[in-house]
Amino acid sequence: MRTRACVIMFFYYDALVEEREVTLVQGQEHLREVLGGDINVDRKHFDYWRKRLHERLSTITEDERVARLSFDDDEEFHTFIKSILEASSKDNYARCDMTPYIESVCERYEQRQLFNKKRVIQGKADLPTLPERPLQVEMRLNTILYGPPGTGKTYATRRRCVEICGPTATDIQERYEELIDCGQVEFVTFHQSYGYEEFVEGLRPVPNKDGQAGFRLKPKPGVLKRIAKRARKDGENAYVLVIDEINRANISKVMGELITLLEEDKREGAENEIALTLPHSGQRFTLPPNLHILGTMNTADRSIALIDTALRRRFQFEEMAPEPGRLGVVDGIDLPAVLTTINERLEYLIDRDHLIGHAWLMNVDTKAEVDDIMRRKIIPLIAEYFYDDWRKVRAVLGNAGDFVRDEPLQPPQGLDDADVDERFRWTVQDEFAADAYHRLIGRPTAPKADAGA
Repeated sequence: MRTRACVIMFFYYDALVEEREVTLVQGQEHLREVLGGDINVDRKHFDYWRKRLHERLSTITEDERVARLSFDDDEEFHTFIKSILEASSKDNYARCDMTPYIESVCERYEQRQLFNKKRVIQGKADLPTLPERPLQVEMRLNTILYGPPGTGKTYATRRRCVEICGPTATDIQERYEELIDCGQVEFVTFHQSYGYEEFVEGLRPVPNKDGQAGFRLKPKPGVLKRIAKRARKDGENAYVLVIDEINRANISKVMGELITLLEEDKREGAENEIALTLPHSGQRFTLPPNLHILGTMNTADRSIALIDTALRRRFQFEEMAPEPGRLGVVDGIDLPAVLTTINERLEYLIDRDHLIGHAWLMNVDTKAEVDDIMRRKIIPLIAEYFYDDWRKVRAVLGNAGDFVRDEPLQPPQGLDDADVDERFRWTVQDEFAADAYHRLIGRPTAPKADAGA
């Protein structure tokens, strides 16, 4: 990811000095041209580094403006790009030397003669500006983010809510909480017992009027009906209903006839608008065009292929795969290689829906913390994937006994050895050896940590 970040910075720098507008497709094509292979980086990464470039250029001093910020010298150009990358809090960039990555990218540009990096920006007074959102990607009303555990799906919904509803000067978490407080965003988690009554509307008992004994049933709106009402009244702003773990409920039971209204051309005011009569209240109901439905789906719980066809047809699915490149080297442990190796073995033995995400290892700083995540989260999840077939668990972890050990069990007296299969007690090791992770990935010695890490 560090090399990709350098390429994205170069891509935007060239666009700025040539005063060109750029698109996500052009950016992805440029990445593939420079780095080769089938690379697909989503909009958030492009937007992130575009903003960092603008922030750095906005700090150009009067002296720099007079002297002209020139990139006719390789070292000066490298220093400028490096200052942006290492000022970022993203992926521990500040803790490693970005120079080798920048030089590697420069060599690729020179070999391919893609553009002349030695251009001149005369200072922020003369700096051409790009549109606020140059990477225009169609924002679909119904989207599901899907992927294995630990890929940051729930966190990504916060960022997407802010993108949909409009950012402010506050950070993503603060803005997301503002949207929750003002009612523009609702968050709900589906589960096996979740039903139509909670989601759309249901009947709830209320006391009879005039002091009469007993009770009567009164329609009560569910979360979808409530947020749809607010969105309809406030047609100028976007509203988002976030459905976490959308695949854990019976979708047909929860949504009922309203699944028809999800289609964008069936929304209120659309060409093929449809209004349905709700069964309990008898009210006519449509979905407003400014209401987004954003779901998350854990593929380890249920494969995307098993999702109701009607649901798949009405949603745009965006995969969130593990990103080992967002990790670094911790106490000599090459976390990107460890995660990649584990996932390659899991995909071979099961499928690509049952992998391990990078999020669990994002904020670890010591081997002890890595060991704790491995012992308490990763190994138990792998065991669950294999239904406690510990031979396969050990195979995924390197088959060396560094992480799990087996002890033969003795058969009860009175049983002929020929009548029973050999059985073992499997236990997670109390301590992981210093070189356990290197054997897991097949390396005989520990790699050198990044400079400054």
